Amino acid sequence: MKKIYDAVVVTGEYEDRQGNKKKRYLTVGAVFEGDRGMSLKLEALPVSFNGWISFYPVREQSETRRQPAPRRDPDPQGAPFDDDIPFAFAFATPLGSILAGLVLAGLVIAA
Repeated sequence: MKKIYDAVVVTGEYEDRQGNKKKRYLTVGAVFEGDRGMSLKLEALPVSFNGWISFYPVREQSETRRQPAPRRDPDPQGAPFDDDIPFAFAFATPLGSILAGLVLAGLVIAA
């Protein structure tokens, strides 16, 4: 079977930076064509679903792929971090993450 359409619903509206109203879309599935006709495969339906599904031709991957956002330096001046949290390094290791979760849950008391 070959995917021929994307199944898309409108989930809401928003305003862009210029103040224009835009619709917010969510791809919920796809339409496939096979030897015996077409089939609709739904993967999800939003809570705000109003019953309307739109079908758009499948785009090439290069058309839909967005450029990744540039990474931002948390401190543009390059100053060293001065954290008041002494156990922050513990989160950097798997064991530290587990122990920190237990501490936050109140299951382990830090001395």
